[in-house]
Amino acid sequence: MTQRSLELTAETGITFDAAVISEEALGWARQYNYELVTGLTDTTRKLVQQSVSTFVETPGMTRGDLESLLAPAFGENRASMIAVTEVTRAYSQATTQHQQMLKDEYGLEMRKVWQTRRDDLTCLICGPLHGMPEDDWPANLKGGPPAHVNCRCGDSLTSDDAETVRQEALAGQTAREKLLREKVAGEKPGVVQPVIVGPTAQDVRKRIDEREKQLIDEGEFRTAEHKRAYRELLYVDNPAQFEAKESWNFSAKRKEAYQRGVAEFRKLVGTGTVDDALIYVEPTRSGRSFQGGQTINMSTSSGTKTAIHEMGHWLEEQDSEVYTKAAAFYDRRTAGEKATWLGDNYDKNEITRRDKFLSPYMGKDYGRDTTEIVSMGMEYYWDDPRTFARKDPEYFDFIFDLLRGK
Repeated sequence: MTQRSLELTAETGITFDAAVISEEALGWARQYNYELVTGLTDTTRKLVQQSVSTFVETPGMTRGDLESLLAPAFGENRASMIAVTEVTRAYSQATTQHQQMLKDEYGLEMRKVWQTRRDDLTCLICGPLHGMPEDDWPANLKGGPPAHVNCRCGDSLTSDDAETVRQEALAGQTAREKLLREKVAGEKPGVVQPVIVGPTAQDVRKRIDEREKQLIDEGEFRTAEHKRAYRELLYVDNPAQFEAKESWNFSAKRKEAYQRGVAEFRKLVGTGTVDDALIYVEPTRSGRSFQGGQTINMSTSSGTKTAIHEMGHWLEEQDSEVYTKAAAFYDRRTAGEKATWLGDNYDKNEITRRDKFLSPYMGKDYGRDTTEIVSMGMEYYWDDPRTFARKDPEYFDFIFDLLRGK
């Protein structure tokens, strides 16, 4: 509670109690139909509603407990996404309702303020918003958190004017928040950014064809060696700079796979996209690898290709511009396509819009949560650039330009 809130309590007799927000969050969780969670049936919608409500009303219940309630129906990965995102949404909506109630019943004009966890997991989307008044929130986030899937943010209320809130946020910002704000604003104090002039996607596709002819002329065709040769044509001149931290209990095989994946990912992604970011890599006993927030969870069978795939999800979540471009590409490619089940080995609620993608999984439909466009695109881009460039040049060109910030 801010000093001004304490003063208002003394002046008006209105107590600004966090417990009231929890009560309103519970009410909201019980009546919300979870329309933004894609692929729900009446049964699974009721499960989400009951589970989130139980979490909000039960002191001491952990997020892990909530995920355990959801996992039998959704699997480990999606259960985690739903748990984090929907609890964030419930509390944010409760804050909005409380703000409106204070205005309607007491005539108090309160302003919402974005709050992050202020830790190393805070992403590029949310970090610059910490402490900022709602007046400064991007147009697509005017409703408040969650800003994305797995968003852990919240919002608070203040009676201070926007400029006062803004200056307090800037005065109290951490070094990390300052870096994130500078990155979003395109600022790098004291550093002259180079003008990068390089080949176009079309140039690289032509070079891949030329390299293939050269390799065939030189002798026997070896798929693995040729892929490495094509891959070298994709590497950027100024690789991304970010930190990756690993769990202590990685097996040697998985550790080698993820470390190579990180190294290759850096070579594919240009500087200025995820610089100064942090990613954690953890093992999972699940049969499928997955990404959540700042963490990549690697299954026992995961290889370098999988690591790059999951880091593609991380990239899309880190940078709102990347997500916006990916969503627009997806919408354009799948316009008019009917959603169909992905097929055997997938849950019934896993659907796709197939288009002419090389893999149906590329068109997986998450609603507006996320896409497979960047993750699957980067996987094919790295693993078999020749086939990708030849059979889907539009998609290849999109990934090439995206990774270079074009």
